Amino acid sequence: MGIDWGKRYEITPLLHFSNVHHRPFHGATHIIKNQNTGDLVFYAIILKELIDYINDGERVQAYQEKTYMNEE
Repeated sequence: MGIDWGKRYEITPLLHFSNVHHRPFHGATHIIKNQNTGDLVFYAIILKELIDYINDGERVQAYQEKTYMNEE
């Protein structure tokens, strides 16, 4: 995902258990929205995060929350 996404985008992590029901298709890992308008830009499949989730879904919950859900 990189480090600069927060400059333009709002991310909904679909690998966090509280957001799984928002998945539009199997394998989608994140919803990317325009930070200013809230409009959907695209769905992402971040393979590293998906593989981590498949290997240990419980373990990646804290990472998803800290990285994408915490308000600064």
